[in-house]
Amino acid sequence: MRNDEFVCVNDVIKDVLELKIHELKNNAIEVKRLFSQTLPRTMADRVQLMQVFINLINNAYYAMKHAHGRGTLTIRTLQTGQNIVVEFEDDGPGIREPEKLFMPFYTTKEVGKGTGLGLAVSFGIMKEHGGTISGANVRKGAIFTVTLPIREQTGKEVKLSMVKKDYNLKCLRVLLVEDEVSIAESCSELLTLKGCSVTSVPSAKEAIDAIRSACFDIVIMDLKLSGEMSGIQLYEWMQNTAPALKDKVVLMTGDTVSPEARAFIANSSVTVLPKPFQLNALLETIKHVVKKELNEEA
Repeated sequence: MRNDEFVCVNDVIKDVLELKIHELKNNAIEVKRLFSQTLPRTMADRVQLMQVFINLINNAYYAMKHAHGRGTLTIRTLQTGQNIVVEFEDDGPGIREPEKLFMPFYTTKEVGKGTGLGLAVSFGIMKEHGGTISGANVRKGAIFTVTLPIREQTGKEVKLSMVKKDYNLKCLRVLLVEDEVSIAESCSELLTLKGCSVTSVPSAKEAIDAIRSACFDIVIMDLKLSGEMSGIQLYEWMQNTAPALKDKVVLMTGDTVSPEARAFIANSSVTVLPKPFQLNALLETIKHVVKKELNEEA
């Protein structure tokens, strides 16, 4: 579900960079901002745009760091006709197979580092907005181009914006158990932006250590995890050791059809968020699971 508002794309990118700039600088990634100062505003879902931009920045960072340990990311914004254009250009190794970029589960990252869902989700977000996303090789690396149609704010949209509900997630204590780096980073960064206190761990063993040492309002976890314990085993451990948490679990998974997964979901009645998902769906799911802790604002 989209929650459109009248946004300045430059400001959305600045918010994303505030989340990422410390990590980028610490890893010798320079960011050049070439923003059009006359860029018009447009109607779009701010959270979904942030998800797209975070994914593209993360991919560029990963490519440059693993190619030569440093690099330059140039982000440009401009207006072309009735479209806003955002370009993310890096000086990494380039795109190995451009024609496969937006296929679900395609990834160039090493085993355990990526599922390839990020770009597929980003493609879907831009398509829903009436825009596009594409990737190509350039002389010194790769460039990803996002186009977004310019939509004027109408009286109807202003009225809807005034009554739209938002989620006050401030101080919500979240345990995120996810070994897919790009998904963990996107969820953690945007939940933090929403006011959550997020503890992110990649394995069930580390999740158990976190639960033993801190209190959480909700656990968001993958079904398949690296290490000796699966998500199912982690849930069973919570049933026996931390039963108050078992009804506050969101299961993120791309596997809802295997016999083991189907049996677990049916027997546990756990809330399921199928992958790939958009971050607004995550917010909706969190609202549903911990609605008593949330202070909704009209």
